Amino acid sequence: MSRAWYVCIWLCCSCAAHPAWGILIGDNKEIYFCDLAQQTVWVWRDGELSKYVTGVHTHELVDDSAGHLLGVHSYYQDQTFKQEIWSMDRQGRPAATDVIISPNQWGLSFQHPQWGDIWFDFDASSRQFNLQNKQGSLAVAPLSNLQAVWLSNSGELYVTTGDAVQRLDAGTWSSCTNAPLPGYGARRFILGLTQDAQDNLLVADYDYHVVLKILPSGDVHEQIDTGWWWSPTGVAVDEGDIYVLQHCGPGWQGILAALRIGPYLRIQKFSASGVKTTLITISGERTYLFWVGMILVVLASIAWRIVSKRKVHSN
Repeated sequence: MSRAWYVCIWLCCSCAAHPAWGILIGDNKEIYFCDLAQQTVWVWRDGELSKYVTGVHTHELVDDSAGHLLGVHSYYQDQTFKQEIWSMDRQGRPAATDVIISPNQWGLSFQHPQWGDIWFDFDASSRQFNLQNKQGSLAVAPLSNLQAVWLSNSGELYVTTGDAVQRLDAGTWSSCTNAPLPGYGARRFILGLTQDAQDNLLVADYDYHVVLKILPSGDVHEQIDTGWWWSPTGVAVDEGDIYVLQHCGPGWQGILAALRIGPYLRIQKFSASGVKTTLITISGERTYLFWVGMILVVLASIAWRIVSKRKVHSN
């Protein structure tokens, strides 16, 4: 197989992997969000973007009772999958935490008002996710897939499972929607989710480029369309305003992202009054070199045409 085919396969695999969905809004309107491409958690504060944590492969963010920000750094060491917790105060300084990860735990644990610490264990043999606390299993049956987790203040637990949104009812997982979402049963990336003041779920549908609103009744509406280039991955709500973390879409745009060319991540704010504002846009580090190269190619093409015409006239 030629090297060109290896490159194409690598690009397709890179683009097929879903981006992170972690986004949190601080007390002073600062925005913390994950960026897997640069292995960085960023903070946008007072209109300035800076690196909050670096060298971490983190999908999801949570804050603890002390106001510290926590995430899980996932990586492979000698072909063994490993996870480590990092904890920072809001100024980006390392902070102590009592949160630990059990050997088979998948992602972070959450503090439930009735059950205490809860987490998902991953069974590598069956490839299923089982909700647990210190007393044992909390769900009758495990999940076959797991993406993001949302735990409400009242203890309601919601998850995205790639092609659906589910909640835990009396130990049983059930769909939050009256009908299956488009693409149900296929390889799908329904990612981050949150809840607004009216108990509606806001869910990032990466494949269909929309933020879905799921009403308590189970009805589903398209709340936000992010356009053909961008796809939502994470959602946060603050005082009625919706903040949407977006990545370039799953199509050919993802190839440019894999090559680190062009804009690949942004955050938009949708105010309660209906005003849309793009707050942050991040481009790949090769974008500048790409455009310089394109300009040089155009100039060289123009120069070649001029020289060619002169030779024709001289003959």
